[in-house]
Amino acid sequence: MSRGGCAVILRVIWASLGVLSALALAPSGWGLARAMGAPAMDVSTDLQADVRGEIGGFVVHHHVDAGAPQLLGVLESRVEARMDPKGPVAAFPEWWAEATAEPRWVLDLTKAGGKTEASVVWTRGLAGFRFPAVDLYVGRFGLPLETARLTLPYTLTPPDEAGRRPGADGIRADVYLKAGRLQLVGAWDGEAWTPVVGWRRAALGWELTGHLLRSESGLVAGAGWSGLAGSTVVYGEGWRVAGEAGIRFSVGATGYVGDLLWTAEVARAPFNPASGSATSRQAPRPLVAVQLAHAPLPGLTIVADASAGLGGGKAEVGGHDGSGGEPRAAGSLRPYRWGIVISRELMPGVSALEFAAHRVAPVSYPAVFSASLGLRYFF
Repeated sequence: MSRGGCAVILRVIWASLGVLSALALAPSGWGLARAMGAPAMDVSTDLQADVRGEIGGFVVHHHVDAGAPQLLGVLESRVEARMDPKGPVAAFPEWWAEATAEPRWVLDLTKAGGKTEASVVWTRGLAGFRFPAVDLYVGRFGLPLETARLTLPYTLTPPDEAGRRPGADGIRADVYLKAGRLQLVGAWDGEAWTPVVGWRRAALGWELTGHLLRSESGLVAGAGWSGLAGSTVVYGEGWRVAGEAGIRFSVGATGYVGDLLWTAEVARAPFNPASGSATSRQAPRPLVAVQLAHAPLPGLTIVADASAGLGGGKAEVGGHDGSGGEPRAAGSLRPYRWGIVISRELMPGVSALEFAAHRVAPVSYPAVFSASLGLRYFF
């Protein structure tokens, strides 16, 4: 989308905010336009800042089929910071700032002088402004469109090789109406603006969502739902993507059997490794995914998950697996992934010992196996 189109989107968002806020605030005698046009208030404020997060160090055995195994040292972290001024500033009755970063360092321990790789994913970095009936975000923010929990039929923020999901850059307005929450977004992907209009309606025991956006290939429309069926949560979503035949979808359920939490889904979606170094851009295909979580002892948690393709399907190759070799020719192989994470608290809420093992076999790429052991510290 051109910069002229971007300007149109921003003008539409601001105009919509003005109209909706004016309607919401009419009984009190003032609206957003008046608030934005009011002279700055010289009010002293108390600043409250909060920083929290986690840091983990791991030794990882990493092996790509038909390649030599590697021993890696991984240091990863997640840091969340929030600043809340106590009291109004300028024309804004309430505002705050947030930032979330996920840095990661990988050192090849296989041989002396191994290669080091470092990366940072910014999940959030925004200024938020709260008005009656409207929340406005400017910067990088979360933009979850999906309802599914184990598969991703469609998303604007796909995970990277380490499972980190960056936020979306732009401007976002959440407008709270009696009929639900209206979301207006202008997201910048580095080359063009993506306008998004979303709607969410929630009530006791159920929730409905809808999204409409414009991608490079054309319009994309999706709807999701979730609700209670007895003690089981059932949910699903469907997407119509311009230029594709068929509907992307996912239908799932989650519940308890005793102390065991289970989740299961069937979907038509791209296969998403979400772990290991194998990355590929897959065409939507039938998938099944399950996850089991259990805490057999206080402080001990075991989470196992698996997903697999059903039937045949062709791959749309979009990258290399990180092993230095060329990808295999596209075929009708069934992709699969399984993983297990065992976590043992050493000090409740402070530190935990963690073991994890994963195997990912995407279509057209060698399978990858990784096993890690390390320590996490929470602050």
